[in-house]
Amino acid sequence: MSAENSAPASSVAASSAAASSGSAGAVGEGQSPQERELAGLIVQALNLEDVDAGSLAPETPLFLIEDGGLGLDSIDALEIALAINEHYGVEIRVGEDGSDEEALRAIFRCVRTLSNHIAAERAAGRAAG
Repeated sequence: MSAENSAPASSVAASSAAASSGSAGAVGEGQSPQERELAGLIVQALNLEDVDAGSLAPETPLFLIEDGGLGLDSIDALEIALAINEHYGVEIRVGEDGSDEEALRAIFRCVRTLSNHIAAERAAGRAAG
């Protein structure tokens, strides 16, 4: 999926420009090694050519355009979930039927929340493989 399909070009360009200028919410300072790896996986899975995974702050909103967010959509969330399942063996399912929308929004808020969820699932032994 290209950046043009996954987010408005202006949001990806704004995110990339913010990363270059060091604006709050766009610099990858404070990324743990796990967050950096996950950011790379997201950039690769979504083919976000204008986004540098190493510069993506762990708290950058994935789905909001405001405040330097990436402006991703629900199809992107599915792509991310598939990539996470393939790479880490973790399914992102919450609630009885796996679709608790509020919990899913919280997990997909940013790279940090996704990384924390993956770590918790792996620690609980719920990772496949």
